[in-house]
Amino acid sequence: AGSSRWSGIGDLNSYSIGIELDNDGRKAFSEPQIESLLVLLADLTGRLGIQRHLVVGHGDIAPTLKDDPSVLFPWRRLAQAGFGLWPREVIGAPPADFDPWLALRVVGYDLRDPEAALAAFHRHFRGNEARTWQPGDAEILYDLQLQLMDLPAVPGL
Repeated sequence: AGSSRWSGIGDLNSYSIGIELDNDGRKAFSEPQIESLLVLLADLTGRLGIQRHLVVGHGDIAPTLKDDPSVLFPWRRLAQAGFGLWPREVIGAPPADFDPWLALRVVGYDLRDPEAALAAFHRHFRGNEARTWQPGDAEILYDLQLQLMDLPAVPGL
């Protein structure tokens, strides 16, 4: 992953497993690739005790260096299979004092380059690479934040 951060942890090459899928970023990922990925993720997370919500992309952890797996990656499908996060269908309005930048940080994004972090968030959750806030972003971030807060505590942390 090179120089990367997620949820305040740096040097992710020492703490993560990188999975490479053959795709140029301009075409949809093939069904056999995604099916194989789901099998691999189930094996790795189960065997190694990796928290499933921590499945993220290179572009998420190194937004100034990476843009893979691209806006075409089926993050929603992975989340439906239990890997990563995805906003729920019914998204509540955030409270009036909601800070989307803080929520972006709570989700895990490194804000040292805010525009790059926002583009990575949009790539992952909105299917574009906009570097400015879009309508609906606050609602998505609020829901992701609530999902993270509802996760069970991890023993030893």
